[in-house]
Formats: sequence, C-alpha cells, structure tokens
Amino acid sequence: MPNGKLYEKLIEYSKKGRYPLHMPGHKRQVKLFDGVDPYDIDITEIKNFDDLHNATGIIKEAMDAASDFLGTDRTWFVVNGSTCSNLSAIHAVTEIGDHIVVGSNCHWSVTNAAEIRNLKVTFIEPIQIENLEIKGGYNPEKLENILAENSDIKAVVLTSPTYDGIISDIEALAKITHDHDAVLIVDEAHGAHLGISDQWPEPAYKNGADVVVQSAHKMLPAMTQTSLLHLMGHRVDEEKISHALDLYESSSPSYVLMASLDYAMKYAQEEGEENLNELLTTLEYFRKTVNNTHHFSILDRSIEGKSDIYAIEPSKLPIIIKSNVISGEELADILRYEYNYEVEFAKETYVLAMTSMCDDFEKIEELARAIQDIDEKI
Repeated sequence: MPNGKLYEKLIEYSKKGRYPLHMPGHKRQVKLFDGVDPYDIDITEIKNFDDLHNATGIIKEAMDAASDFLGTDRTWFVVNGSTCSNLSAIHAVTEIGDHIVVGSNCHWSVTNAAEIRNLKVTFIEPIQIENLEIKGGYNPEKLENILAENSDIKAVVLTSPTYDGIISDIEALAKITHDHDAVLIVDEAHGAHLGISDQWPEPAYKNGADVVVQSAHKMLPAMTQTSLLHLMGHRVDEEKISHALDLYESSSPSYVLMASLDYAMKYAQEEGEENLNELLTTLEYFRKTVNNTHHFSILDRSIEGKSDIYAIEPSKLPIIIKSNVISGEELADILRYEYNYEVEFAKETYVLAMTSMCDDFEKIEELARAIQDIDEKI
C-alpha cells in the first residue's frame, strides 16, 4: 500500500531550517502562491486559460512579455525542464544522421538528443584548469579547426555557464560557427538570471547564439522543472522549434509550473536588478573572506583570461580545499551538521554552493564566517 513517506519526509526536512546552497533558485524564501494550496490552481486547458501547445491568449501574453523583457526574438515557457528544451532545440536544427559538435562537458540531454536523432557527434573538450577538478572554457581556435575539417557540421552545442560558473567567449565562438554556416545552441541552464542586471555577464543570446536554453528553476524564483527556450536571429525556423516542443513536451503541461514561470519573470522584472546587484556585493565579500583563509580558496575574476575562461558567473561558489586537509564530502558534512547548510554537491577537492537573487544575503555572509571558523579549527 502507498505510505506517503516521501511527502512526510519532505515536510519533516522543511522543518529543520537547513539553509539551501543549492537549486531551486527560489531558495524557499519566495512564496509563489501567497499561501494558496497548489492543488487549488492545478487545472487543465479550460476556457480562457489558453493552451501551451497552441498559445494564443494568456500564456502567449506571458511568453511575449518575457521575450520583451529579456530582449529575445522569441521565448517559450517549457515545463519539462531544460532537458526538454535541449532535446527540442537540437531536433529543430538537425535531420536524422546529421553531424554536430558538442561540448564534452554537456548535459546528458544533449547526448540523448544525439542518440534519438542518430547524429554523428564530434566532441570539443574544454581545457582542465590546472590543479583543479574544474573545466575551463572552450577554445575558439579548436572549434575553428573542427569546423574547417568537417564541412557537414550543422550545429554546435556548448555549455556556458557551466555548473561551476565558467563562461566561454560566446561571441567569438558564435562568429566561428556562423562563418561555417552552422547554428550555435548554448545550454545556458545556469544563466537564467543573466541579462537582468548589466553588472553581471551578458547572456548568450546577446552574444550571437541562435538558440539558448535556460533553467528558470536554477536561478530564478520558479519551481523545479521549469525552463525558458530563447530564439535569436534568422538561422533557425521558430515553427520547427514549436513542432519539436510538441514532440517532446507533455501534452498536459502543468498550470502550476507555468504560473511559477510567469511569476518568476514578473519578480525578475520588478526586483531582479536590485537583488542581483546586492547579491554581487555580498559575493565579493564572500570571495574576499574565503580567499583570506589558509585552507580554502574560491574562484574569482583573477582566473579570467586563463584556461579559455572568458568570465566567471559570480553566483556559483566552488569552495576549493587546499592541500587535501579534508575532503569535499567531509566539508559538506561539517557544513550540513554543524552549521545547517546544504551545498549543491561535493567532489574530492571542493564543494559547490549555489546562490541566487532570492537568497538571504546575511546567510551568505554567515557562510563566509563558517568557512573562516572551519579553517581555524583545521
């Protein structure tokens, strides 16, 4: 018999007050529905509520408003995650058996798309940052060589920013791609907040990318499984993207998820710039504090221009452990059980903390002091 244990465990966990240094971007700080039970607004395609697969009314208005705010040629709401957006983008620009270039650090949805379309894949490997478990950016000259040697390539699919916040030179990579008559798709899942404040790096769709995939739930106050798919320029037929979304996306899209996307865009427009700029100031304090410890460091702008890194995305905080004094798993456990923080993930030599415009900035400052405290104990 069903026992409801997952539900009960989630409720129990929510009462612990453990601070989330991980997705989703709302950080449980933003209450999307003002206390309304999500079951009360969980509907289907009834009169006056439009249809995501043939949007002509209120859903189209919401997507058009998002496109106008962000400055894209067209933006789609997607409720099957950026997995669905990546599948749809690649489907829209390829025929069965085509040849594409893929960043080797891609999300598995990209290689799944290649398998579904029986695509020939040539991988481009980003350089490894010296002495770190973190990959750098994509080398434009390396991409030029691949495209020059393979005249049949239809598309290039790159990831920027990466999980660790590494941004490649998209403008240069886009020019090379277009010079060889190929389409550039950027999996910008971790960059849905870019383009809201000019103090932050620009999004890929403002630097020449043709199709850009963003996970709204990673960095905006939207619920898990929400995504934005953006189109720029004339190289990709928007009807082909719409058709691909019909193929891969649920025929019963959640109005709860669509509402959270709509709300997230409203929040970003009204409060995003101010919050992101305040977050940036907090993150500068955090980086300075951690880089002044003996046993820990964190990537900062000093790494830009090295390892093909065009820029770092400041909200990602890979806390690097020097000299193997403890492991990443041990640091994650200390933060979890002694300081009540939950990080996104832990590797052998670092842990990744993720922040967003919805964070409690005092908690990030407290995290810096916690790292100081751990450093002194070591």
